[in-house]
Amino acid sequence: MIYKKNAARMMTDVLKGVITNGTGKGLDLGDMPCAGKTGTTNDQKDGWFVGYTRYYTTSVWVGYDMPKKLEGLMGNTYPGKIWQSFMSKAHEGLEPLEFLPYARISDDLLQQQESGSGQPEDNPAEETPEEETPEEEMPVG
Repeated sequence: MIYKKNAARMMTDVLKGVITNGTGKGLDLGDMPCAGKTGTTNDQKDGWFVGYTRYYTTSVWVGYDMPKKLEGLMGNTYPGKIWQSFMSKAHEGLEPLEFLPYARISDDLLQQQESGSGQPEDNPAEETPEEETPEEEMPVG
């Protein structure tokens, strides 16, 4: 499935909140902007954390091949701490890169569109210009 840039950027904005205020609070990478999602099965047999920066994406799963309960297992415990440790090392020496912003639509423009008086070409939320990470900031290896 392919998402429009703006939709993906909006989702990143939501997933940043998981780390700053949600179930992944405390799993930040210092000054490096990051986003992520915790996950746990109801019976604590599996836990995972998936997170990313503009440089790297990493997923960590913790559980047993033959499922059994693991006390204290949640996405923000073992998987989250493993993710944080790994990603902290992976980002050593890299400049913090903010996530690209998404285009926001004003209430006035939204109301115009809903009433049918707004034209699609007037909609700044359709897409934002493509911005790429400068080559000198791209990780190598």
